[in-house]
Amino acid sequence: MISTILALLGITLIYTGFLASSAHITTGIVATCAGVVFLAKPALEALKLYRKHFGGAPQSGPRGGGSRKRGAQKVYLKIVKSEDEKPTIH
Repeated sequence: MISTILALLGITLIYTGFLASSAHITTGIVATCAGVVFLAKPALEALKLYRKHFGGAPQSGPRGGGSRKRGAQKVYLKIVKSEDEKPTIH
């Protein structure tokens, strides 16, 4: 809820700065900068939520690129064919 209010306030201040810049350039710049500051918090929260749901960029290792080899993995269930040629889980 607070992010929505801050986003609307930021957009309003940016628009006000745009309108005021024709008459008073300093007022326009200050209002636009204040709008960007108010808009930054909701944008950062949205980015954090996006990364939480969809994952961020892949993390590279200390050496940079390349793929990492996996070690031996444990297999708990294995599908094998029994004597009567039907798949069975062991």
